[in-house]
Amino acid sequence: MNYSENYHHLKDIFYQEGLNKKYDTIEIHERNFESLSQMILPGAEDYFCTQHQLKIKSEFAFNSVAGTIKDNVHIKDIDVTENHKFKYRIFKPAGVQKAKKVTLLIHGFNEKNWDKYLPWAKSICETTQSAVILFPLAFHMQRAPKYWSDKRKMYELSQSRNQKFPNVVASTLSNVAISMRLHAMPQRFMWSGLQAYYDVIQLLEECKSGQNEHIDKDFGINIPVEELNFDYPYSHENPFPLNRSAQNKINDAFKNVFQKVGDFYNSAD
Repeated sequence: MNYSENYHHLKDIFYQEGLNKKYDTIEIHERNFESLSQMILPGAEDYFCTQHQLKIKSEFAFNSVAGTIKDNVHIKDIDVTENHKFKYRIFKPAGVQKAKKVTLLIHGFNEKNWDKYLPWAKSICETTQSAVILFPLAFHMQRAPKYWSDKRKMYELSQSRNQKFPNVVASTLSNVAISMRLHAMPQRFMWSGLQAYYDVIQLLEECKSGQNEHIDKDFGINIPVEELNFDYPYSHENPFPLNRSAQNKINDAFKNVFQKVGDFYNSAD
């Protein structure tokens, strides 16, 4: 199957109910995750440092009045349950009990669904025979309240924000939730990034301790970096658009990119 066919088939089954699914050469599994670093987030009255056995009282305002509008997205960070407990998914070669290699696939800033990444995960899984973990960063993807992705409500909120702050540039329904939360409390960028950092460490430690039944505790993981450009209209947010007029070029570029991924992993064996 080509890129667009895989995209549509994977999208159909990815969101179906069920912990274990099979498609073509891969299996898709779900696992629960509870972020142990949730307690570093702002919003609590008191904090406790387990390392130093100290109780610390919060002495700063949860958010400033700047950027706030009544009845909007300003939930206390520490109270966002979707960010605390969630499910992440694993793509694994079909028939492999425990994968000995792992690729951690992380999305971009302010992304709300995994759709475009599904063919990526499948191709990496096939070419490297590694498990591919689709892991959401703090307050993104399935770790954000569905309200923040409701197009009608976010459009209304964006309109209200534009009226209250007419000098704001490029406020849209796509970015209004995250923009308003950062406007009201810029420190959120640092705190959510720190939580995501600790969450990835927790994820890898859980795998290394044998708690993940799909991954061998002695697995290997590598993180290469290479810059690529393509000969068709695209964005870095979506390098493989579903563009029929450039479909052949997009198919070739997709194969080339993930062949590089496969070559890298296979050369490390």
